[in-house]
Amino acid sequence: MINSLFIYSPRGDLLITKVIKDSVRKTSSLSEVFRIQIISDSSGVIRSPILTLGSTTFHHIRKNKLWIVAVTRNNVDSALIWEFLFRFSNLLENFGINNDDSVRDKFTLVYDLLHCILSIDGVPYDTELSNICSKLGIMPVNKNVISGSSNGSSTADSNGISINGSNSNIMNSGNNSNSSNNRSIDDNDFFSSLNPKNFGKFLDRKSNSNSSSNTALNSYNNTTSDIPWRPNLDIKYKKNEIFLDIIENINILISKEGDILKSYIDGVVEMQCKLSGMPVVQLKLNDEQQQQKADDFEHYLDLDMKKRKKGIPDSAVKSVHLDDYKFHQCVQLNKFHTDCSITFVPPDGNIELMTYHVKEYLNLPFSIQPIVTSNSRTNSVHYSISLKSLFSSKLNATDVVLKIPLPQGTLECNSKASNGKCKYSVEEKMFYWRFNKFRGSTENMLQMSARLSENIIFDLNKWNKPAISLKFEILMFTCSGLTVKYCNVRERSNNYRTTKWIKYISKAGSYEVRY
Repeated sequence: MINSLFIYSPRGDLLITKVIKDSVRKTSSLSEVFRIQIISDSSGVIRSPILTLGSTTFHHIRKNKLWIVAVTRNNVDSALIWEFLFRFSNLLENFGINNDDSVRDKFTLVYDLLHCILSIDGVPYDTELSNICSKLGIMPVNKNVISGSSNGSSTADSNGISINGSNSNIMNSGNNSNSSNNRSIDDNDFFSSLNPKNFGKFLDRKSNSNSSSNTALNSYNNTTSDIPWRPNLDIKYKKNEIFLDIIENINILISKEGDILKSYIDGVVEMQCKLSGMPVVQLKLNDEQQQQKADDFEHYLDLDMKKRKKGIPDSAVKSVHLDDYKFHQCVQLNKFHTDCSITFVPPDGNIELMTYHVKEYLNLPFSIQPIVTSNSRTNSVHYSISLKSLFSSKLNATDVVLKIPLPQGTLECNSKASNGKCKYSVEEKMFYWRFNKFRGSTENMLQMSARLSENIIFDLNKWNKPAISLKFEILMFTCSGLTVKYCNVRERSNNYRTTKWIKYISKAGSYEVRY
């Protein structure tokens, strides 16, 4: 796939040369061609990340003040090459290699990394940081970037779900993975994926190489595995647990007439696994593609009332259209294309399982209705703002902050609010309306008057009004309506019980209203 790889300094000095296949000859001339065509070109034109000269193709990125170039001689998947280049760049950054001086100081480490992540045919097969650290026997500059260690321990991040304390905002989907609420799966079909002959399927990422599947044929009883994201088969926990966080950031822009000018959601599914052995997780969401092929729609409708009691939006009973999504490398893609189930052998620790984007049929959590007038006699601006929550009354939004920009020359503000705390920032010329908790299906009003300097002649129509923005966080609510239909965890050992925790979080990205 990749015939050779070059790393250049910002000035075009060739720092690293890795020749993988003999089909690329005259490497020095190739590196010089790229330097002249791309790096030394001072025309200022934005270049494409790909350069084709005859039968030779250069895929390149520029990151951390380094040019990283992959040279190919055949028709390959460009997206795969760029994915590899960015992952390789992230690996270099994790080991403190982020400029030309650090490359010169640690050039042996760079070659060791290339040896670990590329096969003899130039196929990327292992870019997992924890696995590379165990192979090379070194640790990254920031040790916290490793999600888990080979002995089965893991470190929870700030977004991890805490079991201690109140569980009011966490939905426990059951202590038994074989409970009646979970969809039953034929054991013979399910555990066939655990057969050593099928381990290669988890590594198959639509590439032309057979090396990944060949190296993955391990015995199940061995203590090591060639699956990069779960190299140790001897992981043990006293209690098997899996945590799923569905986090959504809603971005919206509403005109002064009330029309939605822009609306989309950026979502991520984060997972923390504390599972013993070599389990296989099967996860299903209510996205449109899965819903069309699902054969358990009646089973899902039976859970409708239960989910509404939890505060999940009504649109969750329907399918959600995901415009695009990206999976972690552990997800078995051929299984997803067949029955739209997300099936994978999970890494130990914290991972970002999936990212997605939604643009249609959003559940707006808040309605903001501002009325702004000016009084030329008193040289002041008056605000009357209604803030209404549109989600279930059984839920609460936390850290709610409404930011109201004020005109330049504002001297003081007088406000009266039905609830919450108000504060005027003189330096920022910004008025803040804060709520520690904002209950669902409630409405609060704010009356505020800003007195301007007498030296300023204010015209409301000529004022370039910055938009009013809102920040918030809501637990157990998704603006897209995306929910987990079921999550099954299976393992060969008998009496394998798993506690599953699912949490939904909606946050404000850019939530703005014009007036």
